[in-house]
Amino acid sequence: MYEKNEPLLSFDYVDPNGNKNPLMFKNPRTVITTDSVNEVVACLEKIQVEVDRGYYAAGYVSYEAAPAFDPAFQVNTNSEMPLLWFGIFDEPVHEPLKGEGSFHLSEWEPTVTPEDYKANIERIKNNIAAGDTYQVNFTTRLHAHFTGDTKAYYKQLAQVQSADYAAYLDIGDHTILSASPELFFQLDDGKITTRPMKGTVKRPAVICQEENN
Repeated sequence: MYEKNEPLLSFDYVDPNGNKNPLMFKNPRTVITTDSVNEVVACLEKIQVEVDRGYYAAGYVSYEAAPAFDPAFQVNTNSEMPLLWFGIFDEPVHEPLKGEGSFHLSEWEPTVTPEDYKANIERIKNNIAAGDTYQVNFTTRLHAHFTGDTKAYYKQLAQVQSADYAAYLDIGDHTILSASPELFFQLDDGKITTRPMKGTVKRPAVICQEENN
């Protein structure tokens, strides 16, 4: 069973020089969070005030918060997690996350049936053919049952996926484990760098052999 803990957030990322730089945030001064789309922008403004005062803000904004910025976005409305959660901290510590316990994860189960999946693919193909859209990022959700040390599982995910940008967020009621090769953006000395997954990740070496007939 998962036990509620005090918030702890850890970030592992590659800095502009190519070095891993772990940052850990503990003991927040306060927490700014909301479950309401109408409060998302106001919360971000409060977070900016704290950052301008010299404090650090660490947390997340969910995909389901998108209508706060553009009402045209359609999202799931049955999320059990806050739309926004940020802790306000004095400063981080340069300390890697420790996770040496054991854990168990059941088989991942899709939330859609094979029939629904095929029907959705056909619908996408028809919409492309009709000119309604030219590209669709079609994803599905998977569910599994987890028990044990979430920190150990996070470290395994980050290592196996060779993730340059990874984050562990234990916000008390929920734990988020993120391991990604994608850099959304990074601001360093007035320069913004972005490395989306498409087109920036190195391709593996491929050996092709030709047969002479």
